[in-house]
Amino acid sequence: MSQQATQLSQIVEAVRAFEKQWKPQGNRSTFFGSMDIWYYLAINDNDTCTACLMLNQGVYMGIDLRKLFPFLEVINDDQILPRVHPNCRCTMLRITDPRDYITLMEPTPTCPEGQHWSDAQGGCVAIPKSIPEVKIQ
Repeated sequence: MSQQATQLSQIVEAVRAFEKQWKPQGNRSTFFGSMDIWYYLAINDNDTCTACLMLNQGVYMGIDLRKLFPFLEVINDDQILPRVHPNCRCTMLRITDPRDYITLMEPTPTCPEGQHWSDAQGGCVAIPKSIPEVKIQ
């Protein structure tokens, strides 16, 4: 079984468990519970850092978010900004249904080692050797 198929299977199981236990509670949402599932989405262009590229398209449980992304910012019930580093442009989207994940998992073309796909460039581009130093004032 491929890694994506295994990951999708785990997501489907988690969503089914969520649906079994979920009870409507008005507008109250949780973000960091064991039943909250989040999809990491990086902006895929020449300015994207290696750290964000490595996290791109990852699926994370809410219970792990505070440890993995200590500077995260909740935007609304379905979106979190992970704030991996200053000027991070990535976002995390809530997965409430396995079909959401399937829609998000558009195949990305495979690039040679040391390169990543850039939607902006419409092709493979070199991954920077190091992350530029950011000075915070």
